Amino acid sequence: MVLEDTFDGDVDFLRRLNNKKPLKELNSPIFISSRKWEKTNIFLQAIKNWNFRRRWLKGESLKNIYSDYYKND
Repeated sequence: MVLEDTFDGDVDFLRRLNNKKPLKELNSPIFISSRKWEKTNIFLQAIKNWNFRRRWLKGESLKNIYSDYYKND
């Protein structure tokens, strides 16, 4: 399943990053669309993302998590 591979790959990448040396700053700007955050509180979104990851680690279906993540988009 493509969704499962993408999500598993992202989580695996983050886990491996935590086991390596500290990251280095690139000193280059990051550009994002402000429209993404105009209606979303970044701290509340961080809590939601933490909860999605917790649900995934407990073995919940990726289909359910994906559906909940994109429910309000």
